Amino acid sequence: MCDKKDARRHMELAKLQETQGDLHNARKNYLEAASIFVLEAEVNRDDAFLKDANDCYRRSKAVLGESVHQELGKTELAKRTIVELEEFEGDNMCGEHRITTMIELAKRQEKNDPKEAANNYLKAADMLLKESYNDKKREEEYLSVANKIYTRAKELKALQTEGGIDEAGFKQADVVAKKDNKITFADIGGLQELKEEIRFKIIEPFKDPDLFRHYGKNIGGGILMYGPPGCGKSLIAMATANEAHATFFHVKSSDLKSKFVGETEKNIAELFKKAREKQPSIIFFDEFEALGGDRSESHSHERSAVAQLLTEMDGMDSKEQQILLLAATNEPWSIDPALRREGRFGRTLFIPQPDAEARKHIFSLIMSRRPTKEIDYAKLTEATDGFTGADIKAACEMATDIPLRESLKTKKRRKITMDDFNLAISGTRSILTQWYAKAQEQVKKKKLEGSFAELVTAASQMVKIEMIA
Repeated sequence: MCDKKDARRHMELAKLQETQGDLHNARKNYLEAASIFVLEAEVNRDDAFLKDANDCYRRSKAVLGESVHQELGKTELAKRTIVELEEFEGDNMCGEHRITTMIELAKRQEKNDPKEAANNYLKAADMLLKESYNDKKREEEYLSVANKIYTRAKELKALQTEGGIDEAGFKQADVVAKKDNKITFADIGGLQELKEEIRFKIIEPFKDPDLFRHYGKNIGGGILMYGPPGCGKSLIAMATANEAHATFFHVKSSDLKSKFVGETEKNIAELFKKAREKQPSIIFFDEFEALGGDRSESHSHERSAVAQLLTEMDGMDSKEQQILLLAATNEPWSIDPALRREGRFGRTLFIPQPDAEARKHIFSLIMSRRPTKEIDYAKLTEATDGFTGADIKAACEMATDIPLRESLKTKKRRKITMDDFNLAISGTRSILTQWYAKAQEQVKKKKLEGSFAELVTAASQMVKIEMIA
């Protein structure tokens, strides 16, 4: 634990650094000293330490050419030093006293500013978790305190929230009501075979489950969409929900996760509860590898999250439930094998990079409201074979920036031309080759060629194209 001796060392070091012109580190050390002195003033009930804290804080401002005239109280000083020290996150600092100061500040804020108190408890808990990773001897001690203050943060947030707790940091899924979802397959150019596959594998079974059961088809479980990044998996999921006339829950998997034991499972349970309340509904797990990763390569609490997900999926094929699960990942090989079984996410859909028709559609859609002159979309489509939708968007932005920058200098406006696009495309490097190389390596390493045959075929074709190029 840092004490007044550490504070004075920080202060003396700061003075030396100031004379040497190292103002960045001088300011950091003045703030460190001020933060420790504030804690000493609180613990020892000694205002002499508060005076030292004010002196150090003033000097930290003086380094920036700023001045502080009034004497600050313990609460305000603690708040300011915590906030300003966040600028130095990652520097080698005496972290434990910062955590203690943050907890003490949160206690003072509970009555008058419970929202800020909860946020500071959460910050302190997060810092304690980082400390637990670095100090295995005190891991249990740190985790115990972290869980206590995390629980207190939840209690404070519950007092502020009407209609349910926001799980002290869990970002609720983006819920798009049926009437508000305007995305359809018509908004997605090309990929006709994929659209028909989605209609057959997802939409029609969802709309008429009895027909598919009549033919012995399994209705329950989810669909795993996989493929290169930037190819529109989220857009396809939204269009699917619209075509199926379902409420759409868009969940970034990392937002469901919590570092605290048991919280991720609660978040998953709450999500499914809400989806049942708004049936028919589709839950779309984006970046699914963050939630459904292979348990053999995960920590114990992450394994529990996969188990909870499996529990919620049980009984999904019952007539009482009209919930469809979609998941998207750029790393299908990293998904837990139990989740890839039949009845869970056993059905897969490979989402490839956009074909020629889709690339042309993306170009014309993005550029439709921008000033252009004689743009040859057929040539752009040909020049961007092997581009993802995200790559095309980046090329459009780069092409637009060229005349825009010129106009800022010359004050004369000109339209976007093919020359601008040629420059932009030559400066855009697609990540597809790298992704396919990694995907091919991982699938082969884990002996999953049979599970992801379409990926293997696409990767082989990409290698041939690169060899010809």
